[in-house]
Amino acid sequence: MILLRTCDENGKVQFVTVKNDMFYLECKHCGRIFPIGSICEFMEELGNENFDSEVLDWCEDCLDEKYEREDRYLKMLAQAKEVDKRKNSLISKDDSIDD
Repeated sequence: MILLRTCDENGKVQFVTVKNDMFYLECKHCGRIFPIGSICEFMEELGNENFDSEVLDWCEDCLDEKYEREDRYLKMLAQAKEVDKRKNSLISKDDSIDD
C-alpha cells in the first residue's frame, strides 16, 4: 500500500492511500485539472525531461497549441528572411547595373 503524506495550512499531517487513478496535474496556462493516470507510467513517459519543464505545468491541449504557435512563428520568420534575401539580391543587382 502506498501512502501520501499531506500537510494542510494549519500544519496538520495526514496520510492518504494512493491509487493509480488519484494523480492529477493543474495546467498553469488554462487552469484545467487533468488526470495523469498511473504515476509510474507518467514518470516513465517523462524519461529524461527536466523537472522544471513545462511538460509538468501544461495540459496536452495547451502544449499542442503553444507548439503550433511556435511553428507558425518560425515559418513566418523563415519566410521573412527569404523575402529579405530576395530584396537584398535585387538591390545589389540594381547597383551593379548602374555602374
